[in-house]
Amino acid sequence: MGRLAPVDVREISALELKAMRDRGEAFDLVDVRSPAERAIGVIPGSRILDQETYEELLQADPDARIVFTCHFGERSRAAAEHFRQRGFTNLYNVRDGYALSLDWLAPAVNLAHALPSLFQTGVAGAWGRASGWIVALIAAWWLLRAVEPRSPTPGRWTLGVGLIGCLALLIGTTCGWAASGRNSIERGASLLRLAADACGASVPRVPIGKSIVGLIVPDAARRVATAHGPLWGGRDLPPGRYTVKLRTGLNATGTLSVALGRPDSVIRTCEFADEQPGRSHCSVELPAGATSLWLTPDAALRRTVPAVDLLLEPIAWPDGCDRRAGRAVVSPAGMLFVTGGDVYAEATGAWVIAGSTGEFVATTPGEPLRLYLRNGSSPNEVSVSSGAWHDLLAFAPNQSREVAVPSRSDVSLATPLAIRPSAGFRPADADSASRDVRVLGVWVELR
Repeated sequence: MGRLAPVDVREISALELKAMRDRGEAFDLVDVRSPAERAIGVIPGSRILDQETYEELLQADPDARIVFTCHFGERSRAAAEHFRQRGFTNLYNVRDGYALSLDWLAPAVNLAHALPSLFQTGVAGAWGRASGWIVALIAAWWLLRAVEPRSPTPGRWTLGVGLIGCLALLIGTTCGWAASGRNSIERGASLLRLAADACGASVPRVPIGKSIVGLIVPDAARRVATAHGPLWGGRDLPPGRYTVKLRTGLNATGTLSVALGRPDSVIRTCEFADEQPGRSHCSVELPAGATSLWLTPDAALRRTVPAVDLLLEPIAWPDGCDRRAGRAVVSPAGMLFVTGGDVYAEATGAWVIAGSTGEFVATTPGEPLRLYLRNGSSPNEVSVSSGAWHDLLAFAPNQSREVAVPSRSDVSLATPLAIRPSAGFRPADADSASRDVRVLGVWVELR
């Protein structure tokens, strides 16, 4: 007799999981998060879904009860579905995940670290935030005594205590969160923060379907959606390869613009022609991360795609963990990411201000990396360095030259650059019709 078709994965909450444990029910609790995420905190009794656990589960009884959990419940659902398709019939997914079970405490709890905000920065920080609560309680007690009538009725007394208690809670929570020095963290921003904290760590992945290769990050912009605004926005993105995932029930047709730093600074456009929902062909590699990223559809795409996620696959380049690109210049020769210094990025290149060190990360399809440097109307000396390599170049007025930057054996995806011009010029001095009074040092472009 053939095996019956596997039943659907059962969705349970974190409280239901706790009740199952309290009743002493037997089940295998599997955590599909990465080791870096588990270092933040784990559910007691869970085990990581590494290759060894994966192979062990495949040999288990198909009727054995297996409960999957992750950070928010999406990757665990994908893992449970994978095992359901392998014939397992008693599967559960904790839809709350590890972080959403704490969501009702926000913003008193930092979901990225699953810690009350009181304990995020040690003893000194704890006392600083506790002082806000102390002031709130003292103010509430004083106010209560001030408005206390000589012959209070029970109803008025109860109402007064309730209102003043709410006021104390509001003041204490607000002061505590403000003293923590962090913004309120919700789902998308929490995942980006987790990925940034884990940057550079060795994070092994188990290839169980395409949907759990990396972190799936929903919109993290913390803004009210508008009819013509971006579908996805986020700040402080760690280095990685970001792939667009279409959240729609229809095939998608239209154009999606990917902008870095500002919604109008487009670094890539992706064309969709009857694209199926889910993981798409549209992706962008950010070896130095980004201060902000924006995904904006045209009218045609907006009609079929109400929302998008980003699938983050980390890039193994520790040099990029502490960098964030604020602007990027796209050219046929590659991409030039601006990560620091006084730099004015334009359509094909960037001006570095005189006396400032412009910091860049360059990606090119071939080697060696070639820079085109153009001087202004004044004599100049320009320092160019990449890691241990350094060169000091003398420029005559209006001189230009190409510089070959040697490749580094420890860098396979990107080349960090530091460029510092010692002198500069004002375009307004060279052209009477110009009102540009910036002291421009040297022009930088990829060739």
